[in-house]
Amino acid sequence: MFATFAWAAPPPPPCTTIIIVRHAEQTDPAAADPPLSTAGTARAAALAAALEHSGVQAIYVTQFKRTKQTAAPTAALLHVPLTEAPVDLAHVAGYPRELARRVLTEHPGRIVLIVSHSNTVPGIVSALTNVTVHPIASTEYDRFTVVTAGPAGCQHVLQAQYGHAP
Repeated sequence: MFATFAWAAPPPPPCTTIIIVRHAEQTDPAAADPPLSTAGTARAAALAAALEHSGVQAIYVTQFKRTKQTAAPTAALLHVPLTEAPVDLAHVAGYPRELARRVLTEHPGRIVLIVSHSNTVPGIVSALTNVTVHPIASTEYDRFTVVTAGPAGCQHVLQAQYGHAP
């Protein structure tokens, strides 16, 4: 009797969905770590409303109040803790690539929210998908980017706006 065994390659990791936003409006852009302004607090609530049925399973923020306060209403609504991924201000250029690697490694096939900064959001999108998006202006707080990333065929980018009055 001879038996033949076929060894199948393991399936590729599933696509991961990442929602990436810049923190909401802050009280004093010149300050080192300002909190959100009234408009920023309203935008953070709008983000939570937009993501209420999203299935977000992990939330990443930087060490700054403005990212934590932007993500807090969503975290509370979805019962998901904030994961702090500090950005080294002396080495900002490597942050997007390292965060993308971490998210894809730790959350394959999941839905993740990242709240970051104008100087890192475009790089995070690029690190996840190799797609270049426009820089974020200092006055732009309403960009909402949804990325699918992972194995070949998963790289997609959708950009929209959120937090506008009806």
